[in-house]
Amino acid sequence: MNDASIPPKREGVCAACGCTFPGPKRGPIPALCPQCRLTIPGSEQQAIAQAFNARRWPDGTDARKTSAQTAAAAHWYQHERKPPPATPMVKCPYCPDLMPAWRKQCGKPECHKKFQRDRCREWQRQYSDEHGIGYAMALNPEKRRESRRNCKARRRGLPGTYTTADEKAQYKRQHGKCFWRQVNPACAVSLKGGYHVDHVIPVAGERTSSNGPENIVLSCPQCNTSKHAKDPMDWAGVMF
Repeated sequence: MNDASIPPKREGVCAACGCTFPGPKRGPIPALCPQCRLTIPGSEQQAIAQAFNARRWPDGTDARKTSAQTAAAAHWYQHERKPPPATPMVKCPYCPDLMPAWRKQCGKPECHKKFQRDRCREWQRQYSDEHGIGYAMALNPEKRRESRRNCKARRRGLPGTYTTADEKAQYKRQHGKCFWRQVNPACAVSLKGGYHVDHVIPVAGERTSSNGPENIVLSCPQCNTSKHAKDPMDWAGVMF
């Protein structure tokens, strides 16, 4: 095989660092060497390629690359190109780390979690301002428990609802003492350590019961756990 049949070796000059690198067998030679393509950001690579092509093909017709044109593009990138403006850095609102000014948080998992929490709270505030409900209920645990209880009762088809005000009124009527204190010897008597809302006629089973304030009493956790879904007369007979 003679030397005329061997295709000439294609080389290119990197527009960023000016080094010479082997080009592909066919097609245009890239403007950057493999190392620069890995280290230079993609947006900056596009700008380099556009400027490189504008200098290499001023009339837009010649699709070939010469070493002189690539060297001129490399010289422009190294000496004449204006570097992009420095991104201003600010402190992350959730940690001492610095971050670009256009970001809302630095990107660490714990900071991202706090940012999502604050954003959800802001959405809830906007919803509450527009509709008058939602966020206030989220901040009021008693209101939230009341809504969940009534929703559960509606799903079970129980008539009646009771509110937190009904609970407080029943607490006042019972003078802060368990309703079943005279039935259960193991009763804690006082409700200051916490209480359960108990249905006198249990809502479990096939009994006809109600979720209204006329069917609720306040009991200590021991009595409510012992009574469970039993009829009050049957439970009282077992206790005695």
